[in-house]
Amino acid sequence: MNERKMKARMKHEKHYCPECHCDILAGKSRQVSVDSCEMWFECSRCGYDVGEEHHVETIWGWQDEYRIFAIQCWIEGLEERMAELERKVK
Repeated sequence: MNERKMKARMKHEKHYCPECHCDILAGKSRQVSVDSCEMWFECSRCGYDVGEEHHVETIWGWQDEYRIFAIQCWIEGLEERMAELERKVK
């Protein structure tokens, strides 16, 4: 697995890591086949990952549009987690 020097700072507190409240994400990737890789962001402090279902598979690597999509997947994963926690509370 490769860690990219790519980091993202989240502006809204609701998008911070739910485990340690860190606002900086680290870009990660791993090769999943001969010509494609899986990429995602995780917490740069504790390594929290929203789950493999929120990773992006690409043949182009860390291009801008895939970085944006990977951040959107992080946000979507957090929103799903929060909705799940709210259902458990009710």
